[in-house]
Amino acid sequence: MNTTPNEDRGIIVGNLNINVLLAFAFGIIFVTTMLVFAVVFKDPTESQQRVFITVLALAAAGVGAIIPGLLEVEIPFVKAGGAIALFVIVYAMRPQIVVATHIVTIPTRNSAPEVASEYMAKVDADNFDGAFSLLDPEAPAIKDKATYLSVYRASRGMMGKELKRTGPIGFSDFQTPSGWPVGVYRTLTYRTEFQGNSCRDEAIMLRGRPDGYWRVWEQQVSTNASPCNNSAPIAK
Repeated sequence: MNTTPNEDRGIIVGNLNINVLLAFAFGIIFVTTMLVFAVVFKDPTESQQRVFITVLALAAAGVGAIIPGLLEVEIPFVKAGGAIALFVIVYAMRPQIVVATHIVTIPTRNSAPEVASEYMAKVDADNFDGAFSLLDPEAPAIKDKATYLSVYRASRGMMGKELKRTGPIGFSDFQTPSGWPVGVYRTLTYRTEFQGNSCRDEAIMLRGRPDGYWRVWEQQVSTNASPCNNSAPIAK
């Protein structure tokens, strides 16, 4: 049987696409970069998280470009295949990646009850600029001050003047609900007596942010009246 010289030496002859080779090389560089990031930045900020996950998505696309097989992905407004599909998958999973890798700790730079008390004191005094400044920048009502005031008037603002308050009479903690920004969330419940509306349970939810501070996430007032026992005067 006749063989070519290359076959005798066991050499595989073929063509290599330079674009695929470059994509793979960049993928390896990005993977190495991500390993360095993981060691150096153990608790990245939110802006750093976005950068890191973008690099991770590029790394997945680069390495995936040389892996044989067919992959297609279709999500709202996006349809892609091959390496681009891997990029889309990784980038679309950003919230889940952040939650799974982030170290959630209780803030120590301020106190949740103190922040809640300061917030309610400003609201009681109709100091909405001050109250607005204590909201978490990512809170639903933080879009703008007009939105915040609209939400306030539709809930707390309808209760009337605050007369007495006691609490916190209870609290609960939970971590990073699905679709929410990373952090520990604490709800402090107070019992507030409103002029002409009896007493209501008033809940202040705070978020422990990655920067180590508590900020107000939202405020809710129960629609059901509660006993007014042991209410304390509101501090002025």
